[in-house]
Amino acid sequence: MAALRSLLEQFDLLTSRLHELPGDRQVQLSHHLAHCAYSDEPVPDNFQAYRGDVAVVQQIAEAAVGVERILHAAPIRRDRELTARLSDAAQATAELLSALDTTTAGTIAVDTDCPTLAIGADIDIDLIELATVTARIERLRYRSNRHWSVLSSGAGRNAARACDGSSGSFATSITARPGGVSPIAP
Repeated sequence: MAALRSLLEQFDLLTSRLHELPGDRQVQLSHHLAHCAYSDEPVPDNFQAYRGDVAVVQQIAEAAVGVERILHAAPIRRDRELTARLSDAAQATAELLSALDTTTAGTIAVDTDCPTLAIGADIDIDLIELATVTARIERLRYRSNRHWSVLSSGAGRNAARACDGSSGSFATSITARPGGVSPIAP
């Protein structure tokens, strides 16, 4: 549960780093992201959506490094620092995602509902890729938060204790998911 909690905090940091970039740097980042393979939607199933969303986090880090290299020659130190912070946040998020145990990652990928990406119709075309990856991060956060909510509830803790080490038996239990949670703020 601590890993999920850390991951949720890292999603917040990554999102804030994306939004703190100045507009022209957001456009540059969006252009770098336009070459990514995982920005297309729709996806065939929950697992493929999860894989694509996770891959996008790493691609943000790579795109931010690309923008940072361009800025290295420019005399805009603050923009270089902001881009480096974004790259670091994306890399840390990718590392936390890869550090999840297979059961947790599998539950998030397969068992947690997968909402479609919510991208506003009024997005500037130059920022469409940035809006898409931001929506994918939000979807990852939503799915991770749903799983964390189940685990932190009483039923989730009981399901986590379903393995009785003394007898060597494994119990299977089905826990209800909390309702009314939406990845889109009202």
